[in-house]
Amino acid sequence: MKINFLFFLLSVFLQLSCSHTPIETEVDIILEDQNCYRDIAFGDINICLAEITDMTECYSSNIDVKTMLDNITLESSSTFAAYITDSQLENSNGIKAIGLGEHVRVYVYNPMKNQSYTQSDLKNIGSSIDNNYLKENWDRLKTKINTSDVTYNKAILIDSYSSNANTITKVLFTAFSQKASEDYYLVNTLNLVRIKNRIIFLGYFNRYDGQNSVERAKKKNDDIIVSLLAKNKSL
Repeated sequence: MKINFLFFLLSVFLQLSCSHTPIETEVDIILEDQNCYRDIAFGDINICLAEITDMTECYSSNIDVKTMLDNITLESSSTFAAYITDSQLENSNGIKAIGLGEHVRVYVYNPMKNQSYTQSDLKNIGSSIDNNYLKENWDRLKTKINTSDVTYNKAILIDSYSSNANTITKVLFTAFSQKASEDYYLVNTLNLVRIKNRIIFLGYFNRYDGQNSVERAKKKNDDIIVSLLAKNKSL
């Protein structure tokens, strides 16, 4: 099934400067049970969210987080869940600056509701995404950081891999130019995750603060994916 993901994906990775009218979510929270951190309905299936160490899922329980994310979510997609660090949750300014700190967002693309996808479909969709981003070798790109040669305000694809048969992961680097302060560098992932024959999207975001940032982000991201798939018996 061929779907144009360009604007949806841009909403995931470049929404720091976007603003959209809030919409009602397409997903609903189901009563929690002892085996599930939180259970979410997406169309005709339920998806069990996983716990993330030192982070709290708060899209459903914190109005400030929900409002901020709804304001930057495209109408064709819905926020499924949002995890922020415990320190951000305790600090109202931290909540307002979610896009600049470590966080996890789980999204759904509304037209994919009730649509079944095979592992082959997952691979095809993953391949089509690559064309929506600039590509650059990471060893070359990291030498440009903090120089005038770096490309600003555009997500650059620096890696793509599959840690298992039901996940495709894209790793991106974005440099943001800020006139009032120092430039800000972001490393983040986009995961296409196949659960119960559906595809959802999970992004892990964190500040780039050195050459090890990418490997740390990939490790944290992969741990989250393993937990999510295990909760939904998709490993």
